Amino acid sequence: MKFPRPTLSGILAVLALCLVVSGTAYAAGALPKNSVGAKQIKPNAVRSSDIKNGAVKLQDLHSSVATAFSGPPVAYATGQSTIQFVGGTKQSFDTLEIDQAGDYLITNNLRVFPKVGNPGDNLYCDILGGGQAISIVNHGVDMPAGVAQVTMHGILSDLPAGTVLDFQCRASTNEVTMTHDWTAVQVDLQ
Repeated sequence: MKFPRPTLSGILAVLALCLVVSGTAYAAGALPKNSVGAKQIKPNAVRSSDIKNGAVKLQDLHSSVATAFSGPPVAYATGQSTIQFVGGTKQSFDTLEIDQAGDYLITNNLRVFPKVGNPGDNLYCDILGGGQAISIVNHGVDMPAGVAQVTMHGILSDLPAGTVLDFQCRASTNEVTMTHDWTAVQVDLQ
């Protein structure tokens, strides 16, 4: 079998291919370690497929991104309380300790009903903690035959670790009956 005679364009193509392959190999081996940085990389040049799985750790990310991926917020909750009687003197009904500093969204769901034969009353409640308060004032409980659903909610900010939240209530003149359940969920206000 006779091979065709090489042409000048064929020889140049093979020579160019050899130079490209050897040049790439040389560049990969000749660049000093860590010599390519942000200035040498064009915007949008690095894609997810270019990064080895597990190569980027949470501590490598900007703090705002790391916070978003650090997991769910810390939450505290108490169970539903037993039936409690609220009279005209303010008293403490429950406490909740916050063991991590931060900002907290507090929600307290009250189920309040007047005492039998009582036409209703006004309810005054506070959740106190860290020198701050979430309050309901003069909330009418006027359903003699039913239950009033009352929700207290608000944010207590910059609570130090170890803060004890105190839930206190009083009725204005007559006695009412109440149960409640509440939560304190850490939130990021930044």
